[in-house]
Amino acid sequence: MKISVFFAVIFCILMTAGCSEKEKKIKPEENTLDFTVDSAEEIEIQESGSGGMANGNLDDDEPEKKEYAYKINNANIYDINSPIEIDDIVFKYKNTEFSKELKADISCDDILYFDDEIDEKGRLKDGFTYIYTELVIRNETGKEQEVYLSAGNFVVINKENDVIDMSEELRYRSGYENPEKKKDYYRCSFSEGEEKEVLLVYIVPDNLLEQDNLLYSINLYGEGSSDELKAFKIR
Repeated sequence: MKISVFFAVIFCILMTAGCSEKEKKIKPEENTLDFTVDSAEEIEIQESGSGGMANGNLDDDEPEKKEYAYKINNANIYDINSPIEIDDIVFKYKNTEFSKELKADISCDDILYFDDEIDEKGRLKDGFTYIYTELVIRNETGKEQEVYLSAGNFVVINKENDVIDMSEELRYRSGYENPEKKKDYYRCSFSEGEEKEVLLVYIVPDNLLEQDNLLYSINLYGEGSSDELKAFKIR
């Protein structure tokens, strides 16, 4: 009898130790799972709140602020009657028009449309506007030269001269004779001393045009802030 009781006690001790060992193995896994879930929820909350926090308050109505790595020095902002010269390429501003309508001598097939909504005549839906810009470009480098017309953009600057808004890619350029728009669509070739008048068309949201300090910038080298980044003051 004593032997049976002894073995029963031993069996209970072993079972208890086995259960404790199992608990030691399970708890770290459970804690890891709890930590992962909590962390994911925390990250989701932080991400959903990012950009909407202002001084500790959630403001869902605050518009997202755009950031561009561009700054235009005051000395490089020109009156529209003054030519801009960049490395012996001279740009003269001629005219700018704003319209919902597509010009009669330009067809819908000529325009590089993206997600823009137009009617059968090319009229833009409310909220967007065509900008027609005419420039005269002269090559004074003393040799043949290529200029990428996509270097021009309409931009808006703040009081610190930082670019805070910008038009999208150029949608049309005059003087391109290939009906199929190739990779060279924006490239314009000039012989030595040659001068060309070009018409450039952009599609911009109306709220860009409603802002102050609208410029037409010319960025031949793709540099954000340099002496070579120059602009015409439109208004």
